[in-house]
Amino acid sequence: MNRPILETPRIKREKLMPITNNLSTFDWVDNFALDNAVELVAQYFQTPIAGVSFIDNNIQWLKSKIGLTENSYPISNSFCQYTITHDGVFEISDISNNQDFKDTAAALANPDFKFYAGIQLKSIHGLIGTLFIADFMPKSLNDQEKKSLITFASNIYAILALNNQNSKPPISSRTIDYSIKQQLNSVIDNLSNTISNDYQSLQANNETIKKSYWVEVSASSSLDDSRIENIKINTDFIDVTEKKRKDAEILTLISTQNAIFNGVSFAVIFTDTNGIIRRINKAGLDLIGYTNDETVGKTPEFFHDPEEVRERSLALSLEFGKMVSPGFDTFVMKARLENKVDVNEWTYITKEGKRIPINLSVTCIKNNEGEIIGYLGVAEDYTEKKQAKEELIKAKNDAEMAVHAKDSFLANMSHEIRTPLNAIIGFTELLSQSKLDASQHEYINHIQVAGDNLLLIINDILDLSKIESGQLVIETYPFNITDTLNHVYSLLKIKAAQNNIDFSLSLADDLPEYILGDKGRINQILVNLAGNAIKFTKDGKVTISVKKVNENNDSITLQFSVKDTGIGIPQEKLNSIFDRFTQAEASTTRRFGGSGLGLNIVKQLVSLQKGKLFVESKLGEGSEFYFIVTFQKVDSSTVDNIKDTTLKAQSISSLSILLCEDNQLNQILAKNVLHNFGFSVDIANNGQEAIEALAQNKYQLILMDLQMPIMDGYQATIYIRNVLNSNIPIIAMTAHSLVGEQQKCFDIGMNGYLAKPFKQHELLEKIQSVVENSEFKEKMATQTPEESTNNTPEESINNTPEDHVLDLSYLESIGGGNTEFIKEMISLFMQGVPTDVEQLEQKILEKEVDGVKAVAHHMKSSLGMFGMSKEVKFLEKTEQNAKNGIISADINAEFPIFKASVQRTLNSMQAYIK
Repeated sequence: MNRPILETPRIKREKLMPITNNLSTFDWVDNFALDNAVELVAQYFQTPIAGVSFIDNNIQWLKSKIGLTENSYPISNSFCQYTITHDGVFEISDISNNQDFKDTAAALANPDFKFYAGIQLKSIHGLIGTLFIADFMPKSLNDQEKKSLITFASNIYAILALNNQNSKPPISSRTIDYSIKQQLNSVIDNLSNTISNDYQSLQANNETIKKSYWVEVSASSSLDDSRIENIKINTDFIDVTEKKRKDAEILTLISTQNAIFNGVSFAVIFTDTNGIIRRINKAGLDLIGYTNDETVGKTPEFFHDPEEVRERSLALSLEFGKMVSPGFDTFVMKARLENKVDVNEWTYITKEGKRIPINLSVTCIKNNEGEIIGYLGVAEDYTEKKQAKEELIKAKNDAEMAVHAKDSFLANMSHEIRTPLNAIIGFTELLSQSKLDASQHEYINHIQVAGDNLLLIINDILDLSKIESGQLVIETYPFNITDTLNHVYSLLKIKAAQNNIDFSLSLADDLPEYILGDKGRINQILVNLAGNAIKFTKDGKVTISVKKVNENNDSITLQFSVKDTGIGIPQEKLNSIFDRFTQAEASTTRRFGGSGLGLNIVKQLVSLQKGKLFVESKLGEGSEFYFIVTFQKVDSSTVDNIKDTTLKAQSISSLSILLCEDNQLNQILAKNVLHNFGFSVDIANNGQEAIEALAQNKYQLILMDLQMPIMDGYQATIYIRNVLNSNIPIIAMTAHSLVGEQQKCFDIGMNGYLAKPFKQHELLEKIQSVVENSEFKEKMATQTPEESTNNTPEESINNTPEDHVLDLSYLESIGGGNTEFIKEMISLFMQGVPTDVEQLEQKILEKEVDGVKAVAHHMKSSLGMFGMSKEVKFLEKTEQNAKNGIISADINAEFPIFKASVQRTLNSMQAYIK
């Protein structure tokens, strides 16, 4: 805008002359109320500077101010010299466009001023001063905002006059004559007496008026035509009681808002739409250590960690598919786009350099039209909570590590016992099939019984560990209930005969042929209960019976019972026999043996199948244990499919098997068993040898031990599946029975799982179940010997799947399709990432959690640029592991997959550049 033409000095002096005499009238004004009002003005107009000034001929006095440091300025160097002589709102939208106004801003020591707007403050005596706002960026007020500034000016004058007026009567008018020679004080005294007389006369005429009023008094003077030496003063009284009441409510509201704003313990920050801080409360200033003047007018980035801002910007770029430059938009973008509160953890850096973790909630401030007019940030010092959280995570990790240590101990103990036991049981079984005399058969039977008993104890301990950790899973699949019960009967009848026990199996006629459930756990429960019955019965009777209890269209409920005529259980012991390591009598362990775990495991296995276990017993007469479980029915078509797909051993007699096993005894045992089945066998001592064997020969099945030197079974399987891209069936064979190990084997691509020591029929059944896979059988049937010979794993390595597409969408979007830019980014990736992968691998092997965390965190952004979402998820998982102070087995198992995937990306990049 153009600089206004100033009024002549005479007119200006005439307008300003009453002000000097009236300034003292307002010196008493309570600055608290005035400061609140000015603060409200600054908040409403979203400006860092606002104030109320009184003006005389030479000086502009700042009665209340925000964003300014001086208390007064020469009138000739102030913007208010223009406002005081301008009717209505005086506004300069862009000071930088006018040299005269730029000089004024420089004189005020504020050369960065870009915007100014002001309005006169008027009293009944004339001009008092101005109400003004200012900003460091250009802007302009619309008509509504100008009206609001005028309204604020009226209210501020009301605050100035609030305590200067006493309670006065309603509207009245009076004309009084005064001598021109009388002093002004006498005029005021007489005027006051007149007002008092008016009020008394009004009271006399209306006795019902018993309250006080606020009135606005306006006086005008004129010369008395008849007496030239006299002045005639006309006074008008206007009732402003209601206006004063509303003004008081506004002041109360302002005071309440300020009390809340500065009273909360959280840091509260208001910014405008450009990110400029307009207000910050005391808690916020205390948190960051800066003063209000050092903070207001700046953006929040100056007390944030710049590296966090950069990383968050990159994450937002990946999330929303467009470039987000580090800056204020990083804090508010999600709140603005998703129209909800956005909560994130950040780090504030105080004036002294201290780093404070905070939880920051950001929300948009909107006007009545739904337009965003600013942003509100509420920050909570997260130091104590974060420490408590970290301590809780550490305690949780310690507890998990303790559980893991216990499980590892049990599993390692199991492995150390099972490995020689596997050889003992296996070779005993092979020996029993040879020609032996009667004594030799007896000795072999004793060895088998001892080995089986030892295996039962080990299995009980491991099952208990699995149940405690919640990782023992009840499986559901179709099985023949009659065959299962006959198997239990056949397994125990020899032992029963040795004890001269009448052992029988009673099955109801209406039992279904197949049901859906966990055959292995039903078998385990019955063997445990029936085994106990046989053990505690001498020259008596033991009966296993099954009957139907209930049936509907979808399910059937069965009751399984084991009844004996043995020693019985005292009534007072019936509730405790299911406790761990507990037997009915202390002498029972000495007389009959056992660990005291069996019934506890039975009870929990029944419970896991949503069943109920009961016991009835009389001491010296015998006991009955029975449990009730509901099973889902199997439809007839499924039964037919089961029967049709049963594969006999002779149909797979030509299998070529690679046995991956490091224990020499187990190698010899497995090789003999597999040869008896008619299979050909090659042996690899570790995973590395297995991979080398696959490169030279064609196999149809791998039997994979898990715990081996150089390269274990997990690493070998991951390499076979993800690097060799081979679908050859793999069966895990292990004595290392850690909780969750079976599921882990399936997760990395194995097809079956068999625990050592195993029976010959168990191994054969497992091989049959894997071979029954239709895809594998079809491949075997259609593949010619020539194809088997020529299609070597080496070719698979060289022929990496072509479905690995290099994702350049992000780089194309931010680079505008610039090919040179994309190639430059690819080159940087190829230079840095291989080294990062090697470092990460080394840190994982060394379990150096700080190094793992740093490298994984560093790599995420690089891989994210190329759309490698699965790899980024692995890095996030790895980083979180490291933050928790652990490197889990999953990370070790999945790293080869991650490494192979990164290598495929590097290969694709190499092809792109060429």
